[in-house]
Amino acid sequence: MMEKIGADGIAVPVDLGFVGDVVSVNKDVINMLIASDFIPVIAPLGVDSEGNTYNINADLVAGKVAEFLQAEKLMLLTNIKGVRGS
Repeated sequence: MMEKIGADGIAVPVDLGFVGDVVSVNKDVINMLIASDFIPVIAPLGVDSEGNTYNINADLVAGKVAEFLQAEKLMLLTNIKGVRGS
């Protein structure tokens, strides 16, 4: 479980709810959209075998999609300091 530091300086647990990891990517759907001259917009959501929906960090989803598609480059446009490296 994650923690955040409260105003009093004490760590407080934060329940992020249903948070998941990328296990696979449906490349066929993405490749079909690209072949049809569409730009896929991918929400960082995942679904398990029981139909539960999970929130996944968008930067992790982008990286895994690039990996599964064997992309040559991955460009991220973000204002999140942890992703930018500063």
